[in-house]
Amino acid sequence: MSIPNNTYYKRFFYLRIIVPPVLLITLLSIIYILSAIVQEKNILKTTQIARIEFGQKSILNAFDGITSDLQSLSESILLQHYLKEPTADSLKDLQQYFFSLSKNKKKYDQVRYLNQQGMEMVRVNYTKNGPIQVAPDKLQNKKKRYYFTDTYALNPGQLFISPFDLNVENGKIEQPRKAVIRIGTPVVDDDGKKRGIILLNYFGQRLLDNLEKAMLPTNNNRTLLSGKNGITGSPMLLNKEGYWLLGPTSADEWGFMFRNGRTFRNDFIKAWHTISSENNGQFITAKGMFTFITIYPLRENQISSAGSPFPFSASTSTLDSNQYCWKLISFVPSENIDTIYTDQIYVGAAVLLLLTIFLLSAWIYFNRLSFLTESAELDIAKAGNQLHVILDTIPALIYIIDSDTHELLLTNKMVRDNFGEIEGHKCWQTIQRNQTGPCDNCILHQSPFLKKTMPDHHT
Repeated sequence: MSIPNNTYYKRFFYLRIIVPPVLLITLLSIIYILSAIVQEKNILKTTQIARIEFGQKSILNAFDGITSDLQSLSESILLQHYLKEPTADSLKDLQQYFFSLSKNKKKYDQVRYLNQQGMEMVRVNYTKNGPIQVAPDKLQNKKKRYYFTDTYALNPGQLFISPFDLNVENGKIEQPRKAVIRIGTPVVDDDGKKRGIILLNYFGQRLLDNLEKAMLPTNNNRTLLSGKNGITGSPMLLNKEGYWLLGPTSADEWGFMFRNGRTFRNDFIKAWHTISSENNGQFITAKGMFTFITIYPLRENQISSAGSPFPFSASTSTLDSNQYCWKLISFVPSENIDTIYTDQIYVGAAVLLLLTIFLLSAWIYFNRLSFLTESAELDIAKAGNQLHVILDTIPALIYIIDSDTHELLLTNKMVRDNFGEIEGHKCWQTIQRNQTGPCDNCILHQSPFLKKTMPDHHT
């Protein structure tokens, strides 16, 4: 029974060697996975903030350019010349100036001058074929439109920026729909008398396209905006009431114009509560990660209004620079965030599996080696027992001595009967008497042949 117990002990010993590293590797893998997840989430948060900042810069730069163009038109010498001498030639010169600006900028759906009665005097439309000067018989009166009344009511030098909405022509929403922002300023003559307004219809889709482009990874900002995990999120732009100006789909956008009830605040009630009450921030809900910032496009001396849902109604209220705002959002759905967890778990599990396979293979190898060693020991033990049986039957003193140490390695029955259990002791101390060292006539000393052929034992 001693050998099996020894076998179990050895195998348990190898198991004790393998198990601690496996547990340690498992613990380290879990720590790695958790730390990698935290790192990836931090990268995601950082990239989303960067996307928002790029988007905000894109919008503000667009408004600065529009403001500059409007100021140039309102202060034009050609405009003042027409106001002073409204002849066919001065009108033609003014039309050509508006035409050139439209052609060069390519970002205004309409460039207009309206007189104090709201009548369009000069209007250049931009089409897919370039700018077109609108014929006099096609010009319209816009005195009942809120953007005319709101702009005309301003003081000289002040700017009006309309709500971001869809263009309305002849009382109906233009199809295909055309997003516009109207920017206007009063026109005064050299005597300081109001003579109408300059009005630019900015291609709103251009602003939205540039916004999306600014917030998506490009060759210049790919590392900054996509990060290591490659998650970019969806850009959204909302007006103050939570309606989509840029939404997940085109069907979600401009709900306040179509009165279809599609709003961000209805789809993301909890998120809207936070976004509507804070200027900027970042948070995660069950639906995903929201990173947002409030954009105030108006500068000093610029006002807006709440607009009107009806084509020929006055605006419901005016808005100053602190009230006119949009909410820019970068939204990462929860399923995209979950990929961070799954990806890192897969990596950690793969590493753990490989190391576990290696350690198990090592354990199997050592167990196999132990089994072979134990088998050899059993064979040797069996052979030794058989040798004992044979030697015990011989009626002579037979023993085996280690040639180097003179220790008795094996004795037969006759030796044990005469000298006792002396295996492990030196022959000259047990078989011989009164010896202080090996015998002078020891055969190991006298027989070079035995020393050569039996270096370890002799009988």
